[in-house]
Amino acid sequence: MDVNTVKTSPEQLRWALSRVRRSLLPVFAFSLVVNVLLLTAPLFMLQVYDRVLLSGSRETLAFLFGVAIFALLTLGLIDSIRQRLLVRIANRFDDDMSRLIVAETLRFSPSSQPVHDLNTIRAFISSPFTLALFDAPWIPLFLGLVYVLHPLLGHLGLAGALLLLGLAVINEMISRTVYRQGNVALGQAAGFVEHSTRNREAVLGMGMAPALARIWRLKQGAGLSSLTVAAERNARLSTFAKVVRQFLQIAVLAVGAWLTMEHITSAGVMIAASIIIARALAPIEQSIQGWRTLVSARQSLQSLKTFLHTADSQSPGMKLPRPRGELSISQASLSATTLTPDGLSVRPLLTDVTLSLPAGSSMGIIGPSGAGKTSLVRLILGVSFANSGEVRIDGSEMSPQLRDQFAEFMGYLPQDVELFDGSVAQNIARFSDAEPEEIIEAARLAGAEAMILSLQAGYDTPIGPAGVPLSGGQKQRIGFARALFGRPALVVLDEPTSSLDAEGQQAFQAALATLKSRGTTVITISHQVHHLSRCDFLAVMANGRLERFGPTSSLLADMIKPESQRRSAPVIIRKSAAVVNLRESGDE
Repeated sequence: MDVNTVKTSPEQLRWALSRVRRSLLPVFAFSLVVNVLLLTAPLFMLQVYDRVLLSGSRETLAFLFGVAIFALLTLGLIDSIRQRLLVRIANRFDDDMSRLIVAETLRFSPSSQPVHDLNTIRAFISSPFTLALFDAPWIPLFLGLVYVLHPLLGHLGLAGALLLLGLAVINEMISRTVYRQGNVALGQAAGFVEHSTRNREAVLGMGMAPALARIWRLKQGAGLSSLTVAAERNARLSTFAKVVRQFLQIAVLAVGAWLTMEHITSAGVMIAASIIIARALAPIEQSIQGWRTLVSARQSLQSLKTFLHTADSQSPGMKLPRPRGELSISQASLSATTLTPDGLSVRPLLTDVTLSLPAGSSMGIIGPSGAGKTSLVRLILGVSFANSGEVRIDGSEMSPQLRDQFAEFMGYLPQDVELFDGSVAQNIARFSDAEPEEIIEAARLAGAEAMILSLQAGYDTPIGPAGVPLSGGQKQRIGFARALFGRPALVVLDEPTSSLDAEGQQAFQAALATLKSRGTTVITISHQVHHLSRCDFLAVMANGRLERFGPTSSLLADMIKPESQRRSAPVIIRKSAAVVNLRESGDE
């Protein structure tokens, strides 16, 4: 498989993993050399005890010492090379997958878990545990060499290896489930903190931090409790494995000493066998100590595969032309499912909404808080999808695939504007490689250019959580410019003037006129009816239903009449707050 033949997200993951496997072949070869060179110390001891001490040859000792020093220096160099290779292989895997993972996470995942999974796999590839896995295949080499020294010593080494291998299997069986449960709980705790920090102002302003900290502590405590159980089990087995290895070394020394006293072997064989067996058992002991690393990587890989398969099933189909902005909604309903002490609770957000908006026209949406205005906007933008009914843009039904294709042709100004770490220009350009002229055009259309130029570095001013603090009005103007960037075909504005002064509101009205002249479809949510008076159509929401929809001029005129004089009795608003808002705003 080649990068040019990769067509799907799962295929890219398989391609990246195949590159990792191919790149690990040199590491395997280096591991062979490293493990052979690790025999330097026992062989040196064997020669010293059996030759040098008996012959008294200083020349032989000097020669053996020089060879041993050279072998150990070579060992250090090659071991360093294979560790650096692992780091580079891990970084290349991250480079192969990171852009795809981040893009798919932003599109389909409610949390950053896929990115955490990628980091876990990358860390595993370059971890010491991976080197232990590469050392494990050479255990038979060491045991075979011990058998050459004497079969009885070989039997001891083989028994120790099987015992430690059994401990590794037991460790996997008793800790896998508990460890997975702990990771899930900690992930939920991290997600809770991530969601809370996005509402930091509300948390601090209403003194919710202590209460939220208590809730987080419960979630975190559940995860830590499971991980503590798994860690304690692992620690007990690791300690037992260390004791077993030390016992085997002593047993080998004892048996070797007996064989020496019986003149069956030499003292050099005793020392060499002890060192070789210790080296043979080291990878197994390291695998027990680092088993959690393998479990985490395996879980992350499976989670990543599942996520990419899900994302790929929603990948874009045939490329569609730029939309005109025609909107059609037919009997669309949307509900939210929440978990309560009594079980799952389904709460309707929208019920049987039907409307049609020609391309290039404008629509205002009014209604009380909780009426379903924002839920309707989420359906239009493809952030949420109807449980029943349909939403169509230019005749194509809204879906994740259509949303991804049309997103660059849509503009959205949310009620709570969030700016990202980067410059003003990057935020306006939606972090695309845009020409300066396109960014300036959007800023001018939004009436934000003068404000931007007054900042310390103009369009290059860093903003976002780590940048220059901005007022609510400044954020809203930059967010408005971002919504207008790229001459979108459809623009959705949620309370676009809530933080603007008189000058900003004038610029907003001028921008709407320009969008109208360009044939852009504009949808505006506002509690201030005079901002919607120039819209072609007006939608009145109440209790998740579209109570009224029609031309703005006739609908407003009918709504401000006494109830007995209204023309459309079947669609009269039921004393809803929408009418109250009309009258409170002074537009009766």
